[in-house]
Amino acid sequence: MRLHLLPLLAIAFAAGIALSGRWMLPPVPPAVAAVSAVLVVCAALRWAPRLTLLSLLALGLSGGAFWEALDRALHPNLLQPWVGKRVEVIGQVLEEPVERGFGRVCRVRVVQLRRVETETRVDARLLLRTSEKIRLAPGQQIYAAGILRPIRSSGNFGGFNYARYMAREHVHATLTARDAFVEILDPADPRCDRRLALGLRDRLAAVHLASLPPDEAALMNGIVFGSRATPVPDEIERDFRNAGVVHVLVASGAQIAVLIGIFLRLLGWAAAPRWASLLITLAGAWLYTLMAGGAPAMVRASITAGAFAVAQLLGRQSDPLSLLALAALVILGLSPGDLFDLGFQLSFAAVGGMILLGPRLRALLPARPEWLWAGIAYSLAAQLATAPLVAHAFCQIAPVGVLTNLIAIPAAGVLLGSGLAVSAIGLLWPAAAFFLDSANLALLWVLRQVIHACARVPGGHLWILPPGGITVVLLYAALLALAWLRREHLAFLGRSRLACASGIALVALLAGSRVLPSPPLLRVTFLDVGQGDSILVQTPTGRTLLVDGGGASGGRFDFGERVLMPALLHRGARAIDCVVATHPQSDHIGGLAAVCRELSVGMLIEPDVPSESAEMERLRSEVRRRSIRHLRAQAGVSWMLDPQTRVTLLHPPDPRLPGREDVNDHSVVVRVEYGRASFLLAGDISQDVEAHLLRSGAPLEASVLKVAHHGSRTSSSEAFLDAVRPQIAVVSAGEGNLFGHPATEVIRRLAARAALTCRTDQDGAVEVCTDGEVLDVRLGRHPGAPPWRLLAH
Repeated sequence: MRLHLLPLLAIAFAAGIALSGRWMLPPVPPAVAAVSAVLVVCAALRWAPRLTLLSLLALGLSGGAFWEALDRALHPNLLQPWVGKRVEVIGQVLEEPVERGFGRVCRVRVVQLRRVETETRVDARLLLRTSEKIRLAPGQQIYAAGILRPIRSSGNFGGFNYARYMAREHVHATLTARDAFVEILDPADPRCDRRLALGLRDRLAAVHLASLPPDEAALMNGIVFGSRATPVPDEIERDFRNAGVVHVLVASGAQIAVLIGIFLRLLGWAAAPRWASLLITLAGAWLYTLMAGGAPAMVRASITAGAFAVAQLLGRQSDPLSLLALAALVILGLSPGDLFDLGFQLSFAAVGGMILLGPRLRALLPARPEWLWAGIAYSLAAQLATAPLVAHAFCQIAPVGVLTNLIAIPAAGVLLGSGLAVSAIGLLWPAAAFFLDSANLALLWVLRQVIHACARVPGGHLWILPPGGITVVLLYAALLALAWLRREHLAFLGRSRLACASGIALVALLAGSRVLPSPPLLRVTFLDVGQGDSILVQTPTGRTLLVDGGGASGGRFDFGERVLMPALLHRGARAIDCVVATHPQSDHIGGLAAVCRELSVGMLIEPDVPSESAEMERLRSEVRRRSIRHLRAQAGVSWMLDPQTRVTLLHPPDPRLPGREDVNDHSVVVRVEYGRASFLLAGDISQDVEAHLLRSGAPLEASVLKVAHHGSRTSSSEAFLDAVRPQIAVVSAGEGNLFGHPATEVIRRLAARAALTCRTDQDGAVEVCTDGEVLDVRLGRHPGAPPWRLLAH
C-alpha cells in the first residue's frame, strides 16, 4: 500500500492535540519539542533521509500538543471570579438560539460585566438560557442579568463531561435570565451576512409551510435546512433515529456535498468557465452554511466539502485521503478543540471509512448490479467507521441503517434539490409552489412510510452497553487492519491479516462486554437526574429494581432518552425486572416512558392516585403497548428480588390516608434489605406521613436513607430521623433549583446525627455497594477517588 504522508501528519497532529488536552500540558514543553523536531527534520533531510518520516511525525505530534496548549492559554476562564454571583452582562449574540428543554440556549460574547457598583470590561463567552418567548438573533447586542453559574456536566458514572467540552469551545459559564432581565440593546445590522442568510432561510422555509401539511413541511424543511428551521415532530425524528438516518435531518456535510454536486452538474451543463464554477460553488456552499445556522459543525463540513470541490474543479487527480487530511489540518489549525467534538469525529470517521473500507467491501460483493452493491458497500463502510463512536457516545447502534441509507440518502438528495428550487419559485409565484410541492409530498410520504417500517425492524435499532475508550481504540485498530487487507493476497499473507483483524476485534469485544466476574455485591446507585429522583438497585445475581425515573421533559427534550437511558446502560442495566413509580409527578416519572419503550421491563408498580399528567399518560401507554405487568402499590407487600435481597413497600396503605390532597403524601416508600445493610427510599412524603409511619410500627431503621422530597423543610422530622438512624443520607436535588432544596435545617439535622450526607447537586451520582456487612460509597463527580467505607448497622 502506498504511503500517505499528509494523513500520517494529520494523525500525528491530532494525537498531539489529544495528549495535550488529556493531560492539560502547558505550552512550553511542546514548543521545545516542536523546535527540536524541526532541527531533527533538517538534519535528517541532509544526513539521514530514512529518519525524515519519523522526524516529521514527531514534529506533527509536538506541534499539535503546542497548538492545543497555546489555544488553551490564550483563552483562560475570565468569568471564574464572578461564578455564583448575580451579575449583569452586555454582550453580542454569536449564534442562532436552539431549543433545550424548557427554553432556548445560545452563546454570547461578553464585552462588559457589572456587579453592584463594579463595572469590568472582559472578552469572554457564556451560554445564555432564556425562555421560548425571548427571540434573539446573531449579531444583536443584548443586556441580561442573573446568577452566573459554572457549566454543569453529567454527574452520572460514565456521563458526558459537558463542562470540559464547552471549555474547549472557550465557553466557561452559563447565565439563566428571566424574561424581565433580557433586553435587546442594539438590533443586529440587517446587512449582516448571517442575519441576511437566516432571514432568507425563514422565507424559503415558509413556502413549504404554506404548501405542505404541517408534518411533511417540517420534514421537508428539516431535510433542506436542518431541524433548526422548523422543528421536526418527535415521532418522525425518533423513526429516523431508530432507522439510522437521523443525519439527513441535521444540516451537515451530506447536504453540503449534495449541494456542491448540484452546482457542479448545472454549471457543467452551462459550460461555465472553471474559475466561475469554483466561485459560484464555494459561494453557494457558504450561503447554505449560513442559512443552516453557521454552527461550527457546518463550517467544518463546508471546509471539507470545499476542498474536494476545489480539487475536482482544478482537474487534479488528488488522493481523497490526502484531501481529507488537509481539511482536518485546516480545521484543527483554526480550532484545536474541534478534535474533541463528536460531530468532527463522526464526519471524518464516515468519510475516512468510505475511502479506506469502501473499496475493500465492494470487492467482496457481487459485480452486478453495480449501483446496488456499491451503495451497500459504501453505506456499510460509513456505518462501520462511525459505529464505535456512536455506541460510545449514545449507547445505541442502528444496524438497519446500512440498508435504510440506500433509500434515505438518494431521496434526501432529490428533496434537497427540489425543495430549494420550489422555495425559490414560491417566493415569486406562491401558486406554482403549491402545485410543484405536490410531487415532493408524494416522495415525502413514501420516505416516511419506508423509514417508519425500517425503524420497527426487530434488531434494527439496539440500545447497548457503551464500549469504553480502550475498546473503541481496539475496534478502530481492527477496522484499519481490515482496510489493510487486499483481496489479491489470498494466500498466507492475506489470511494472516484477516486473522490479525479478527483477533483485534475479538479482544475489543471481550473488553467491551465486561466478562470478568464481579464480586457478590448489592449495588444501589442514586442517579444524578437534576431536580428529581431515580434509584437503580442491582443485585449480585443480575436482578434490577428501578425506583423512579425523574426529570421533566420539555419542548423537544426527551429526558428518558437523553439522560436516563444512557445512565442506566453505563451501569450495565440492559433490562429492568421491576419499576416503581413512587407518585405521578414529572420529576419522578418523566423518563420512565422511554425505559418501558426501549428496555425489557418485568412489571410496573405505582400508587392508586388519579393522574392525567402527560408524563403518566405516556408511561401507561407504553405499559399497555408492551403488555408490561401493572400492579398497585400497597403497604405490606414484600418480595424477594433475588435469594438474598428483599424489597418491602411501607407506604401507601390501603385504603389511602383520608384528607390527603397532596400527591406527594401518597408516595410509595420502599425498603431494600441485603444482609445487615438496608436502604429506605422515602419518595416525597411529608412530616405528616412520616408520623403515620412511626405510629404504624413500620421497620424504618436503615443504613442508607434517600432523604424525602429532595431535602425539603416539610420532610425529615427529628423523630423520623431518630427512628431511621441513617449512616448515609442521600439528597437528590438539582443544582441551583428554585425551591431551595435541600433546606439548611434538614442538612443540620442530618449532621447532628453524624450521617454521611451526599448530594447529587454537588457530588453527582452516589453509588453504595455492600456485601451485606460493609458499605462502600463512591461519587460520580469523583470516580477515581477511594470510596468511603462504613460498617452496616
